[in-house]
Amino acid sequence: MGLRKLFEIRVVLLILLLFPLFSHSLTINDKLRNATQFLSDGSMDSLQMAENTSHSVSVGEPKASLAHWLRAQSLYGLAGLGHAFDKKDSPFIEEAKVRIIPLPNDLLPGNVFVFPSPGFNLNYVLIMETSTSRLFIYRVNELGSLFYENSFYSSIGLSGDNKVKEGDKKTPIGVYRFLKEISNPRSDGFLGDVAMTLDYPNAKDKKDGRTGYGIWIHGVPKNTYVRSPKASDGCLALSNDDIEILKKYITYKKTHILIVSKISWIHPIVWKNTNQLLQNIFSSDSIDTTENIHTFLSYFRISKDRPSVALNRIGDNLYRDYWKETNKGFEKILSERLD
Repeated sequence: MGLRKLFEIRVVLLILLLFPLFSHSLTINDKLRNATQFLSDGSMDSLQMAENTSHSVSVGEPKASLAHWLRAQSLYGLAGLGHAFDKKDSPFIEEAKVRIIPLPNDLLPGNVFVFPSPGFNLNYVLIMETSTSRLFIYRVNELGSLFYENSFYSSIGLSGDNKVKEGDKKTPIGVYRFLKEISNPRSDGFLGDVAMTLDYPNAKDKKDGRTGYGIWIHGVPKNTYVRSPKASDGCLALSNDDIEILKKYITYKKTHILIVSKISWIHPIVWKNTNQLLQNIFSSDSIDTTENIHTFLSYFRISKDRPSVALNRIGDNLYRDYWKETNKGFEKILSERLD
């Protein structure tokens, strides 16, 4: 290890040791990500930081099992003891793998675009990236700009994503609207205190023959902090604390979530130019906007093999329009009125 890097690590360690209040602004998710990164570095100083950080989490949130596991691994390393992983370590390893993935710095999601909408601001859009178990919140302003607001760790379906049929324990891919909130969604408390329902299947799911129902965003049992990355029957499962935070971003029957396997991160300038291009396309005569005035609010790109989705307001009614992008232009293949 270079002397400069060693010095930087020791400075950070000194700050953590002498000024514990410095880390209070960090969330539990932040601290778990930091502890995982420190542990993966493997140096003695990094192992000490991993131990300090994970211990801080375990004291503040004793139900965070990953924190206890990270601390144990740190102590093994500091003691110079080897440790062979076995089956019981698998859930912690899987969670650590997604926790360690860095947050994108100074980039915007190339899957979501928003347009100026005076008088009907979406306020927030949500993007769930299933490959990283991460739910992103972006704020939308009336000028058609997108700003990072927050992010949460979230479990997905036991069998992954791309739901096809009822009972396959997969999380659906697509664009969905928040419908309503359910208190005490299961009598035994397994889903936490609150669940937010989504309108899966949407019109395109039904047209393509995808089945199932009851896709929610919910919490976890009270004796649990979070579940493993793949653990639900197809829903998104967040910590109970994060569910409470998430609620403030939701306006039922208005807020939408895009669920994708992988987000396409792009430079803000590229995002701005693409956003303007899409705005021009959807306001031009090449798009059929007969009868009433159409106000396009947002545009979601799901994947290359799925049509994109435009959220569109006509009068007082909200629509999801499904668009196929080709070399010849944009072709609307389906329109869905949202009650």
